[in-house]
Amino acid sequence: MSADPIIKNIAINNYRRFRNFSGVTPDFGKYNIFYGWNYSGKTTLSRIFAFYNGASEEKNVDIGSEFVLKTTYGNLDVSQSDKIKIHTFNLDYIKNNLFFEKQYASNIIVVSDKATDIIEKIKNLKQLRENCKQNIKTFKQHYDKCEKEYNQKRSDYAIKIDKILTEKFTARNILSVENRLDKSKLDDYKLEDCDKDAKIRTLHNPTKFSQIKNINEIKAIDIQVLLPMLRKSVNPSSIIKKLQASNAEEWVKRGVKLHQNIDICLFCGAKLRQNHLENLDEIFKSEYDSLGNSLLDFCDNLSVCSIQIPAPASIVDNYQNNYQQIHKKFIDEILKYNNKIDAIKKIINSKYNNRHIEFKTKITLNADEINAIIRNLNDLINKHNIFILNETNEKDKIKEELKNSIIAELLSDQNYIESIRYKKEDTEVIKENEKEIKNLDEQIAIEEAKISDVKKGAEEINKILKRLFVGNNDIFLKVEQQPNSKGELVDVTKLYRNDNKPAENLSDGERTAIAFAHFYAKVQNSINNKTAKNEIIFIDDPISSLDKNHIYSVSVMIKEIIDKFNQVFVTTHNYELYRLLKTRNNKNINYYYIKRTGDYSIIEELPQELKNYNSEYEYFFHKLYEFNKNSTNADMYLIGHCARRFLDQYLEYKIPNNQNPLEKLGIYIKEINEDTMKYTALYRIVNDESHVHPEILFDKSYLINAVSLILYTIEKYDNLHYKTLMQSCKIAS
Repeated sequence: MSADPIIKNIAINNYRRFRNFSGVTPDFGKYNIFYGWNYSGKTTLSRIFAFYNGASEEKNVDIGSEFVLKTTYGNLDVSQSDKIKIHTFNLDYIKNNLFFEKQYASNIIVVSDKATDIIEKIKNLKQLRENCKQNIKTFKQHYDKCEKEYNQKRSDYAIKIDKILTEKFTARNILSVENRLDKSKLDDYKLEDCDKDAKIRTLHNPTKFSQIKNINEIKAIDIQVLLPMLRKSVNPSSIIKKLQASNAEEWVKRGVKLHQNIDICLFCGAKLRQNHLENLDEIFKSEYDSLGNSLLDFCDNLSVCSIQIPAPASIVDNYQNNYQQIHKKFIDEILKYNNKIDAIKKIINSKYNNRHIEFKTKITLNADEINAIIRNLNDLINKHNIFILNETNEKDKIKEELKNSIIAELLSDQNYIESIRYKKEDTEVIKENEKEIKNLDEQIAIEEAKISDVKKGAEEINKILKRLFVGNNDIFLKVEQQPNSKGELVDVTKLYRNDNKPAENLSDGERTAIAFAHFYAKVQNSINNKTAKNEIIFIDDPISSLDKNHIYSVSVMIKEIIDKFNQVFVTTHNYELYRLLKTRNNKNINYYYIKRTGDYSIIEELPQELKNYNSEYEYFFHKLYEFNKNSTNADMYLIGHCARRFLDQYLEYKIPNNQNPLEKLGIYIKEINEDTMKYTALYRIVNDESHVHPEILFDKSYLINAVSLILYTIEKYDNLHYKTLMQSCKIAS
């Protein structure tokens, strides 16, 4: 490769995960290795390069996407893709260049003898696909409008809750609340505005209330005892009538009591006859006087209710509204009760003065109603007291009630319900069209594969397959003649295994091997035609589905051809392949790191640690060690991945069997006699952290603690291993 590299740099805007990516540093060289984990953006990058295939056919680029290759011919966008020739091997190449009749059920790889009819059929199929795409575009626009309204509603209601709660609440949290609600009983969750306000005040206000004693119920008065006395009619004796006429009855009655066992009148000093006092005493013990005494005794036991109850202001806000309503009923009933007492006293007084008259009345007392109200008040007082004793738990319950109420309102919102319905309908239409597009794509791929030239290079591909399978002809191509639908003999290419049995139900690795062999044969053709010096190769993850045994073979084959082309780009997620490829003269190699930060992908110069270390494992350890020392401004997404992959590799080294990492961790924790629950939580944290976006990561402290526990455990229970890693990473102890 004596000529200068054609491609200097690349700019990508809004293509899949690449947003506003302005270019790499340093510029591309002749030989460029990209290292990155799965889903980091390697295949996306390869797809951009695949557009530049030296042909001017229409390219199906995502709407709104832009990318430019900065080359020696100037800046080339996709409309100028015929200016340079790039041979690209990636997942799309495998899909686009291999056709298996009846897919996995047959070993026929190419069948074609009606190219003209196939081309016309492809044209018609593509038009149908374009119609489906237009339908998808239309319904996606309507879907996006509904999605915007849907998200706005959720955001608005999340803001309502966020303002109320003392903890962060976003639209993302709505689903967990929604899932626990019974959609058929939404009204049961909704709170009246006054109740909602009271609960909000309770939530926000610090407790300033005290414990309150229960209210004693009032003593019941049996009014039935009075009724017979009121109905009874008794006439006074002649002496009592005479005394009544002189208003002296009560005066004489008291006098008799005062002169018991006294011979001299205390008023006039005259000698008293004992029989006279006894006669007067008998008169006052008569039925008439007995009735009067009974009325007076009953009246003496009557008194208005003056019970004192706590004011509503002394009750916590959460129960204050209910208490206030019941408190008002209590006041009304007490007023009614006291009025009744006054009325009964007046009736008794009237009866006392008219014992010869029969009184008929239906008067009742409302003591039972008052005591029922007191019990209701005491119930609220008990809740008030419980709240004060368990404020945190009670406020948590209030939070859940408020969340349930507001989310129930959201789920009852007609606009929200309609947006969900429209989204569902649009999604169904879009899925139907996408399904149809997929069906059309499959038909198009089948028809295009029928005019493929794979069969022409069957012998060359077989040589390459033999190298890939390290001398073992595990699978090979064979051109045979087979009658078509008209009975005419046509050439077909079939796949066989080394036992000469048809190769059916191919594995992903076998399909990848065949595709790579086909690709390798095509680029060899460029070498043979001496056009390679003006062409470029882009190989994306060539061993992604291959067995580990193929890594060395692939690396050797790549090295054999890269010097023949103007420029070479290779991406891989496999550290072993990366290590094998980087053994070339480092002056001719540019190393890059493709990584994903949340929803976006970027390309930057490979970290020095990955350049220096002989294993990815050491890199992970170094990253975790640095993070454990200082987590400020750390890339949490990267650390989550490092923690999971480091722990998985360590467990693979400690327990080399086929069990999954969590099962291995259980065995290891049992061996070191540590807390299983703590380490299970550790694995869940690092596993979850490595699969989520940064904006929805756990609290940062969880990951800090998890990383610290990983390093602590290895240092304590595998100290030699820990010290060796420290030395390998050149970390001072």
